[in-house]
Amino acid sequence: MCFKCEFYINPENDIVQVIGSMLSCKELVGFEMLFVSYFKELVGKEVTVELKNDLAIRSILHSLDQYLNIELENIGVVDPEKYPHMLSIRNCFIRESVVRHVQLPPDGVDIDILHDATRREARGA
Repeated sequence: MCFKCEFYINPENDIVQVIGSMLSCKELVGFEMLFVSYFKELVGKEVTVELKNDLAIRSILHSLDQYLNIELENIGVVDPEKYPHMLSIRNCFIRESVVRHVQLPPDGVDIDILHDATRREARGA
């Protein structure tokens, strides 16, 4: 299984969101590397990762691997009253399969370049 992302701008809070879905590797030839290289350019920027268990973590993207597993540093929980046990954690590794979506600041995304690259990959697949 691989990770596929769709980007859209949420007009309410002007945040670019990355929505993930699981598809077979056959459906994603080329797409996976496109998003790996895209996310690698965002290393060092602040992101908010929402997990499938509704935990949302705001942090600096430290690194990610070819499977889109995410490593975060200096994490902060968006809702600390609901997750007090997370307050003592500073760094974490998040497996790709538990990520619901990733929110990025709008200045961290060039939508036109991303759309062009996605179209090129889709035509070539």
